[in-house]
Amino acid sequence: MSLRRPNKYSGEDIVNALRKLGLKRGDMVYFSTGFGFLGKAEGIESSEDLNKLFFDAIRKVLGSEGTILIPTFSYTFGKSLPSQPAVFDLIETKSETGPFPEFFRQQPGVSRSLDPMVSVSGIGPDFKELIADLPPTSYGADSIFDRLTKTKAKICNIGLGTNWIPFIHHTDWLAKVSYRRDKLFFGEIHDGTNIYKQTWVYAVPISRVNTMFHGHRLGKLAEDAGIWEWTSLGRGRVYAAPYRSLFDFTVDSLKKNPVLTENAPKRKK
Repeated sequence: MSLRRPNKYSGEDIVNALRKLGLKRGDMVYFSTGFGFLGKAEGIESSEDLNKLFFDAIRKVLGSEGTILIPTFSYTFGKSLPSQPAVFDLIETKSETGPFPEFFRQQPGVSRSLDPMVSVSGIGPDFKELIADLPPTSYGADSIFDRLTKTKAKICNIGLGTNWIPFIHHTDWLAKVSYRRDKLFFGEIHDGTNIYKQTWVYAVPISRVNTMFHGHRLGKLAEDAGIWEWTSLGRGRVYAAPYRSLFDFTVDSLKKNPVLTENAPKRKK
């Protein structure tokens, strides 16, 4: 007989869940979010209120000394045409990673990395240094996902599973997997003051029939190894892991299985 999970949760429940997973004042945390999988929050009737509920809870746990990182991917340069380069506007370009990232990037004090494909927005004392003078590559050397390996950052997935791994395509790049390749994109960047032309390197999947690219197998392995921890929240779960520990585990796992993050169908005999 299984226990039924509660249909509703509160802001206090969010705080308690994050603290149970070891998140604390002063931490740097990269959050991926899917609040819709958690059920209904008590007293919340709008998406705006729900986003604020989580934002306030995260700020309460990490404090002003903490650093919050949220993916605000836009894939802007992928929309460029030969005669019409797409413009990535640091302030105006919307995030395509869900309602909370779009809400978050518009909050006072939040900054955004100058990445026209997979920008990360953040707030906190360590964020601006983290994104300063990034090279023109999303997943290559010295990208933000590379730089985070040199910090004590943590990863937290709220409502999402362990397959959501921020650096997964950076480790694919390091492992030189056969199913992704670097591609040169172009466009224009508006940094709030100037508009300038820019080329950008972004790793794209190599198309194969009936093939998907994902982190499900990797996430399960890391969870079984005790790197991911989880707790319940509403109808769903919240997961957390140390960024560097999960990164090292991923690198080692890809050495053992170079197609770990590829879901290729079995060949018929």
